[in-house]
Amino acid sequence: MRPILEAYAHYQGSKRAFCAKHGLAAHTLDYWRRKFRGSEAEPSGFIAVEVAGGSSSPTIELHYPNGVRATVSVDLPVEVLQNLITLGG
Repeated sequence: MRPILEAYAHYQGSKRAFCAKHGLAAHTLDYWRRKFRGSEAEPSGFIAVEVAGGSSSPTIELHYPNGVRATVSVDLPVEVLQNLITLGG
């Protein structure tokens, strides 16, 4: 799909004409444009954090649908935990 998306980026006509020429539905072209734009986007605000030393406190690991994993202490205030869970929904 990348070659088609690159061709569309340089195409001078309408989206409808481009899609007809390449046998695509407009929503398919839009889907792939969003998908590739998201994969090349700047970091989403998550940064790597290194913790020195070990932690013996129990943790909870959250697995988000986009593949992000967050490990938090069970001592985390329930309001913060609720916000983190809501982010994944």
